[in-house]
Amino acid sequence: MTNTEVVPGVEVLDIRTARISTAPSLSELSQLEYHLGYLATSKDRIYIRLWKNSGNGKFNTDWLALADIEKALAKAEGSFTAEAFAPLFQGRSVNTRYFTIACLLHAGLLARAEEGYVRNTPAELWQELQAAIDGSANLLPASMVQSAGHIVVPVFKTTKSGKKAGRPVGSGANA
Repeated sequence: MTNTEVVPGVEVLDIRTARISTAPSLSELSQLEYHLGYLATSKDRIYIRLWKNSGNGKFNTDWLALADIEKALAKAEGSFTAEAFAPLFQGRSVNTRYFTIACLLHAGLLARAEEGYVRNTPAELWQELQAAIDGSANLLPASMVQSAGHIVVPVFKTTKSGKKAGRPVGSGANA
């Protein structure tokens, strides 16, 4: 399978990147690049994804709907801890949860509290996103090279017979 093939039965969302930002990790030992995006067919659906980490620590780069974050936090009254995010990140690197929290803090969607975190609604962020969405923004991030912090799924080139050929596409010399 090539990286451009569509797998039957798997819905591929058309998410457009409206904002690219950099945030310090919670430990402040690395910088995280994250993206805020929107669903092209439903511009009120906002997503976040991690993209790069200047330090160590593997993470997942899948888009996560802010609506799903709200559902996970619906039971939390007042402040909450990182454990409230656990259902969102099952089967993913534990770092993904904490890196996402760092990005949500940076974006202003969360604020620190004595007992953890609280939800926040940053008017400036929503105005900025709305303007980008109204302008049909689709920012292209720098390509992600394989390095520390990325969970890379190898994509093999295939021959006409469907067999894997050679080294994974985009892999380094040590792959």
